[in-house]
Amino acid sequence: MNLLFCYYSGTGHTKRIVELYKKSFEEHNARVAACNIEHADFSFNVADYDVIGFFYPVYAFNAPWIMVDFIASLPVQSVPKNCFIAASSGEPLALNFSSRSKIQTLLKKRNFRITNHYDYVMPYNIMFRHTDERAYAMLETAKQLVPLDVQDIISGKSVVPHLPIIFRFISFMFRIEFWGGRFNGTFYRATDACTTCGLCIKKCPVHNITASGDGKPVFGKNCLMCQRCSMYCPADAIITGLFNSWKVHGPYTFKKPREAEVDTHPFYLGASYKRYFKNAAKRIKHAVENAHEEKI
Repeated sequence: MNLLFCYYSGTGHTKRIVELYKKSFEEHNARVAACNIEHADFSFNVADYDVIGFFYPVYAFNAPWIMVDFIASLPVQSVPKNCFIAASSGEPLALNFSSRSKIQTLLKKRNFRITNHYDYVMPYNIMFRHTDERAYAMLETAKQLVPLDVQDIISGKSVVPHLPIIFRFISFMFRIEFWGGRFNGTFYRATDACTTCGLCIKKCPVHNITASGDGKPVFGKNCLMCQRCSMYCPADAIITGLFNSWKVHGPYTFKKPREAEVDTHPFYLGASYKRYFKNAAKRIKHAVENAHEEKI
C-alpha cells in the first residue's frame, strides 16, 4: 500500500497523530509520504498513491480553513480515490465528527471517497490548560488506538460516523470562526516583554506575522488562531486579542507526572472524558483478547 498523508498541525498535537499513523502503517510494510500542507508546493501527483490521509485539528467543529483551501486546490481524480480523515480535538464530543461537513463536499466533487474518519482527543491549546496527567493519558490512548484504526483501513473496514442534520447545521453556524479568527487576529500584539527573536514570524503557518521597524511582530488579517505564536513564545509576550484570557502558554511535555495533579476544571465535560477513556480501554482490551485467541 502506498499512502500520502496531507496534514496541518497548529501547535504540534496533530503531527503526533500523523507520526503514530506513519509508524503503524510502516509496520505493515506500507510506504508513507507525509506532506505538511503549510509547505507543500502541490507538485506531487495524488494519482500515484493508493490512499490519501487528511489530518487536522478541529477548530470550532470544522476543519481549519487552511485545510479547506488545500482540498479545494486538489485536482479532480480520473478514477475514484479512497481517503480517510484523522482529526484531533480538545474534547471528546461526537459533534467533532462534523468537522468533515465542508470538506467531504469538496472531496466528493474531486472524486475522493471517505472510507474512514477518526477523532482523537488531544490537549487544548486554547480555553484552558489540561493537566500533564490528562495530556499524558490522551497521547497514550492515541498510541493504542491508532494501530487499531490503521488495521481497519488496511483490512478495508469502513468507519465513517453518521452526521445528523443538527451536527451539520452546528458546523455550518460555527464556520463563522473562519472570519472570526481573522478578525480577532488583528487584535494580536506583542508586549514590552518581546525580545524580537522572530520565532513567531518564522513559525506562523500562514505567514500572517511580519516584523516592524524595531523587530517586533506585526499581526495581519489572515490569522488562523492556531495559537502557535503565543504558545511557543519564549517570553510569553503575545496578547491573543479578544481571547487572551483563554491563552495556553508553553508546550505540553506529555510525560507522566510523578504525583497526582489537581484538575482545575474537574466539571468541564467530566463525564465525556471519562467515557472516552473508558470506551477506548474497552476497545483496546477487546483487541488484545482477540489477538491472544488468534495465537492460540
